[in-house]
Amino acid sequence: MPRHQITRSTSEKAQIYAFVTACISVATLIFAFVVADAHEVRSRVQRHKFRKENPCPSTGSTRGYCPGWHVDHIVPLACEGKVFVTRHGFVFDSPENMQWLPANENLKKGAQGCK
Repeated sequence: MPRHQITRSTSEKAQIYAFVTACISVATLIFAFVVADAHEVRSRVQRHKFRKENPCPSTGSTRGYCPGWHVDHIVPLACEGKVFVTRHGFVFDSPENMQWLPANENLKKGAQGCK
């Protein structure tokens, strides 16, 4: 029995190529989120939630500059700090792992190693 070859038109080949390219791009983005270092997974949304629930100690404001204070991660993200997974599967830092820390203490603390 002869083998039948499937022939595709140029437009079908272009559509397949575009689909495969899109799949590779999506896979690359997902991989980048998974292996991203701690600085890349910081979420402005989570920081905003923290600020909304915990006003600035010096001004009482939930927005803007907070003189003399920094938002600090209790368990550093580099040490697998407390995280949550969204419905999209991306991992971000969470407000439960944040605290207000006086700026001078936070600068002294710096990037300490994980214990």
